[in-house]
Amino acid sequence: MRANGLVVASLRMRAYVQWMGLTLAERRAITETVAIRYQQAGKGAKGRILDELCATTGWHRNHAGKALGAALAPRVVRARSPRPVKYGDDVIAALICCWVVLDRPAGKRLAPMLPALVAVYAVNVAAIVLVTVALRS
Repeated sequence: MRANGLVVASLRMRAYVQWMGLTLAERRAITETVAIRYQQAGKGAKGRILDELCATTGWHRNHAGKALGAALAPRVVRARSPRPVKYGDDVIAALICCWVVLDRPAGKRLAPMLPALVAVYAVNVAAIVLVTVALRS
């Protein structure tokens, strides 16, 4: 076993590692490493491996056995579905126009200016579109 680059050999060191605590990533790495040995071991060796894992991680035997079984199981990762569209193309085009007219500010600086720009935009849509097309090119 390893803890911060050191081989955990003695019971005293194992107790220190357990008291110090391991991060989730360290416990996962230890479990995946031990799971290969656990899968290939016989019945007597499996008990010793479980004891060793419990001493290192601080887990109970029941949880350690389940973790070893799950460590080598393939994980199915499904792609997330995209977020639903909130605004139509016309609203996005108007927002891009306002953003370009204000010289592309960040969202928190753009938001307070939008009410004033919407009033102007509603009156002068054609002029703002021409300015936006000119600025884009």
